[in-house]
Amino acid sequence: MHDPNKVAIEHAPVLMYAAGQVRGRLGTNRQIVPLSKISKNAQHAVLAAEDRNFYHEAGISPKGIGRALFSNIQAGGVSQGGSTITQQYAKNAFLTQKRTFTRKFKEVFIALKMSQTVSKDKILENYLNTIYFGRGAYGIQAAAQTFFRVDAKDLTPAQAAVLASGIKSPSGLDPVKHPERAKERWNYVLKGMVEEGWLSQADRDAAVYPGIKPQPDSFPGSLAYVRDQVIADLGRQGFPEDRITSGGLIVNTTIKRSAQDAAVAAMKAKFDTVKPDDKGNYAVGALTSVEPGTGKVVAYVGSLDAGGFDYADGGKGVEPGSGMKPYVLAAALEEGKSLDTRYDGSTPQQVCGDTISNDSGDPPFGRIDLATALQHSVNTVYYRLACDVTPKRVAEAAHAAGIPDSQPLADPKNKKPTAQIALGADGYQVHPLDQAVGYSAFAAKGTRARAYFVQKVTDTDGNEIYAAKADTGKAFSGGVAADVTYAMQQVVQGGTGTQAQLD
Repeated sequence: MHDPNKVAIEHAPVLMYAAGQVRGRLGTNRQIVPLSKISKNAQHAVLAAEDRNFYHEAGISPKGIGRALFSNIQAGGVSQGGSTITQQYAKNAFLTQKRTFTRKFKEVFIALKMSQTVSKDKILENYLNTIYFGRGAYGIQAAAQTFFRVDAKDLTPAQAAVLASGIKSPSGLDPVKHPERAKERWNYVLKGMVEEGWLSQADRDAAVYPGIKPQPDSFPGSLAYVRDQVIADLGRQGFPEDRITSGGLIVNTTIKRSAQDAAVAAMKAKFDTVKPDDKGNYAVGALTSVEPGTGKVVAYVGSLDAGGFDYADGGKGVEPGSGMKPYVLAAALEEGKSLDTRYDGSTPQQVCGDTISNDSGDPPFGRIDLATALQHSVNTVYYRLACDVTPKRVAEAAHAAGIPDSQPLADPKNKKPTAQIALGADGYQVHPLDQAVGYSAFAAKGTRARAYFVQKVTDTDGNEIYAAKADTGKAFSGGVAADVTYAMQQVVQGGTGTQAQLD
């Protein structure tokens, strides 16, 4: 039998900066424990989640294999595993993670042979010490410590069910990032434990979803969020999660070390000295840098501290405020207006049925051109401009630039864009990462590019498995992009955005 500890260390993927410097491995946190040191709750929860017939079948599930084979033939490749715990361990310990029919047949053969020569308890013990649970934790002991700060022998049914729930998709079912999905799977596991007689209905009824501890991380600070984005990016490129976490991959990211260090320094300069408000809340922020024309994310700071909320790409996004005005300007320029077009900038005004005011600190404005109005973020001008070109057209311009369709950019009540889009109010939330993508379209002469974090993936023998290709398209004409870029530069150089100046 392979040493489970050696297996995981050998397979843990290596994450690298764009220039090739080694950053670290995507998950080498593990501790080997005997089955006697793993609570029955944990054993039963994993069996309920992954293989309820483990102690009754000969290492393989004919029904599962048949079902998976039918699906795979329909898909034209191996898309489903149909694997028992014995098969999963055989794959992790003895085979590559590449999904092929040949590997699947080898997996079945090894599982059958293993079931004849190794006791069920030993297979379960090695499996529990080898499987990936998410957050860089290989094995049940590391997972128990990572998620709950307890030993595997002390896991309660509720805690054990949380860990077992995530085996199927550690990042997709992470209880902090995806609480609803994770709880649904948790309920499934507990129901299975009751059905198998491993948990009484009374204990199930009394079970409460346990609190999850903050994630300890071997990737310090902002790099923890880079690591999460790399895993997500690999998933979008078709890498199964078990292959990502234990596939012996060398992952070259798009992150430039010098840019990342500069981004962290800029964040610290802006936020380390910020005082709390009267409620004791501190300001938070994120910083992303996307290479125009390619979409390479060269710097990414979701937060200064690891293990917390990713403010750059998490949740529903943030209200962008005046950050939506460049899209209003782009839509207007495409409709034939120019930077010299003048509007009434006085305040307050009745605009499209709403009372709109400028910032109280602004000087009084008369009729001003669109470039000056953007420089000073004049609400009355851009609210009326959004009405004139139509809010729907502004939303289309933002989506064309790269704000994903998953961000509806619509009033939360009537589900349609209104002139409030010019002020980036509630309902028009975007993620900082998406905003960087959108603005990069202006810098790239109107070419939008989807953001990505993974540049190249090779195996330990140097064979290239994946190479990224820029996903680009035309968002605006070169003239429109140049005019918007000029106007945006005035905002930072001498307008309302001077605080956004970075090194």
